[in-house]
Amino acid sequence: MIVQNGVFISEQSKNKFAAFEQAYIEARNKEHRIFTIGEIRNLPEVPNEHVHYAEWQIRKKNIKRFLTYLAHKNKSLRILDIGCGTGFFTHRMAKGHTVCGLDVNLTELTQAAEAFKDSGITWYYFDIMEEELPEEKFDLITFCASFQYFDDPIRLLNKCKNRLTKNGEIHIIDSPFYNEQSREQAKQGSLNYYKKLGSESMINYYHHNTYELLDGFNYSFGYKANPLMMKFRKDSPFPWIIVKGDH
Repeated sequence: MIVQNGVFISEQSKNKFAAFEQAYIEARNKEHRIFTIGEIRNLPEVPNEHVHYAEWQIRKKNIKRFLTYLAHKNKSLRILDIGCGTGFFTHRMAKGHTVCGLDVNLTELTQAAEAFKDSGITWYYFDIMEEELPEEKFDLITFCASFQYFDDPIRLLNKCKNRLTKNGEIHIIDSPFYNEQSREQAKQGSLNYYKKLGSESMINYYHHNTYELLDGFNYSFGYKANPLMMKFRKDSPFPWIIVKGDH
């Protein structure tokens, strides 16, 4: 591995995801989702006038639920945050824990390393599907708004299970899941969205996972949206899914 701007970069994976990164950054820029270093440090808090203020108010609820759950563990854990992006969620978990952030977006990883350079977090540019991290096994593996960017979720979950300690857990937070019946409609909606945005290539990287893919795993819900309650509480439409290891 090489180290660049505070990020450990796999030489095997270097530049492997350049097309994805370019498409993703271009789309995020059009969506007004690019943040400065100062703004990243404050996430998930954003100013009232921010174009996505209402969305971030909802996102905070699932994040707060998970961080409360984490606090109740009452012990130091080893945590891997996959798809960490700019690292704000990774940083929120770091107090009292040993945390690694992993992504294949070097632009955002570099921002994360700069924003949280004194946090003790290790940042990796790394292909989790094809390579083995030098770290030991983890007590928790998290995906926060990132699980939908993996094209083989069952293989991904099995690889993550192999990286868990005894009684370890995988947490999928803030990622959309669908019933099989609603999947095609959702895929068409995403295609229409990215076409309108002028970022049609993103549809190749955005995947519509169903709850059925979890059938072979020992999983439960930390939170699952109730459409009626969500309407009145303005709560997250996305679940928090907890997958247990085999131990």
